[in-house]
Amino acid sequence: IVDFDGYTDYSDIVVLERKAEAANVDVAIFPNPTFDEINIDIETIGNQDVSFEISSVTGKLLKTVSREINGKERVNINLVDLPSGIYILNTNLENGQIAQKIVKY
Repeated sequence: IVDFDGYTDYSDIVVLERKAEAANVDVAIFPNPTFDEINIDIETIGNQDVSFEISSVTGKLLKTVSREINGKERVNINLVDLPSGIYILNTNLENGQIAQKIVKY
């Protein structure tokens, strides 16, 4: 870098590495809207520890389900104990997070 007064200085080289996108994972929720439960079809590349967190729209964590997913699997989450409303399902993966809206009647 050359400053206004002609002084030259060199900065350190910094390497940035970006993790793989969570887009490498396919997540489908059904039925949505729902009355009592949701099914989550998830397909990962390889073996991953995945947690599913259901939160209120205000961010309060209401439910957590963790699974080790290898390839394509279906996870069922019971919502009977939650009142009717709108919720957020956060699917937490080793390389990112996917947030989706759930509507419960």
